[in-house]
Amino acid sequence: MLLNKRRGHRTSRLRAGIGAACSLLLLVLIGLVRAQSPPPGTSNQTSRGESTASRQASPPAKPLVLIDPAHGGGESGAVLNPTLLEKDVTLALARRLRQALGARGIAGELVRDDDSTLSTDDRAARANGEHPGLYLCLHASSLVGSTHVVTAMLAEEDESQGPFLDWASAQSGPLPTSAAVQRQLVASLENGGLRARALAARLRPLNNIAVPAVAVEVSPTEADVSELIAPDFEETIASALANGIARLVPTLAAASRAAQP
Repeated sequence: MLLNKRRGHRTSRLRAGIGAACSLLLLVLIGLVRAQSPPPGTSNQTSRGESTASRQASPPAKPLVLIDPAHGGGESGAVLNPTLLEKDVTLALARRLRQALGARGIAGELVRDDDSTLSTDDRAARANGEHPGLYLCLHASSLVGSTHVVTAMLAEEDESQGPFLDWASAQSGPLPTSAAVQRQLVASLENGGLRARALAARLRPLNNIAVPAVAVEVSPTEADVSELIAPDFEETIASALANGIARLVPTLAAASRAAQP
């Protein structure tokens, strides 16, 4: 009988010891969980905060610039001097501008990269099919003076009606953005030490293009028209235009997204 009682006491003490150990282990585990868990409401807020910071840190997507060297092939453009044709000046400058844009992380594509003949409808169809952030057509003049940055001039009777876009007034929607591009490019050319003027003209294919579109007609700053193909002059023009376009990246990126079908 005494043996049984002693065994009972030992069993009770053993059970009590095990129970105390389990309680202690449970308290330790609860403490660890609480230490690793964020305060109530913190997890979602942190996630939202990190997501917001990530979005804010991401730079805007840089838009494509479609560069169109005017003329080409059987269409020489202006004969600037006996050995210098406008089509050759515009192609050389377009290549230089593409390079200047690339140096700023902006993609530039040429409508023609050789001496091919393209109609104004071909050029407009390329722009409307690719939906670039900006279509920029290059021209050249032998007249000493200002470089002209041109936007489309639309007649009232050309305005689109109904659900279909009129080919002759496709520029009506993006024209305000085109005007903003024009102002920025004029300012950039002037900052580069060049004279520049803003003009509006019924110049094809600008009217037919459904994305922001401008034309730039480059003029020599001195009597020798061969200045137009001088590397330093080309670099000055290309850098000024590329700097202006770089400042417009958010605007042009938004326009490019809006033009997507």
